[in-house]
Amino acid sequence: MKPYLLRYHRWLTLAFALPWLIILVTGLIVSFEPMLMDRVFTGRSMSLASVEAAMAKHDPAGKANTLNVRAYDNAISLAEGRGSAPTRIDLKTGEKIAASTSLWSDMFSMLRNLHQSLLLDLKWLVDASTIAMLISVGFGIFMGWPVMRNTLGGWHRMVAWGTLPLLILSPLTGLALAFGISFTGPPPKAEGASVKLTDAVKLVATKHDLASVYWIRPMGGAM
Repeated sequence: MKPYLLRYHRWLTLAFALPWLIILVTGLIVSFEPMLMDRVFTGRSMSLASVEAAMAKHDPAGKANTLNVRAYDNAISLAEGRGSAPTRIDLKTGEKIAASTSLWSDMFSMLRNLHQSLLLDLKWLVDASTIAMLISVGFGIFMGWPVMRNTLGGWHRMVAWGTLPLLILSPLTGLALAFGISFTGPPPKAEGASVKLTDAVKLVATKHDLASVYWIRPMGGAM
């Protein structure tokens, strides 16, 4: 069976090499964003007063229900739900950020979309590529234990076996995320009226520095 497994392993890898490369590189870059959001790492702080002032100035009617915070850009964005154009605000100046201005968060957002759907609504291809990666790893495992040789093939096998947990867990957990599989149960059903965004910001700020907040938005009938 080994010659057949090697052939399938090789052709499957060649067929999905390009999407794999895009998914792996973009995933690697996006994985650094939590470090930029970590106050221990950056030392950044964001006061409730500055966020409230920005919200009052750029959303006086209180229509926004979504707040995105990107402390590493010293910026927040307000939106009125999915599909609406967000208003980006520079917290240093309190002014609206021009649409032509590029921020680090824009790059991370673009790379995240590239990672999840290749920017072309090709989520099915990303899912298929991830499944193909797991199948290819399975073929490699059944080809037997590696033999240490100072050749390209020898190093390929040793590195593959040495990083096997990552090669399996990374695409496997990615598929779980894509299909909504989680180790946690559904959130408790919200009772009563949904909290307004302005009130939610105040509640969160009582326990957390707003620089460590990723977003506040409606989900499952609750804020």
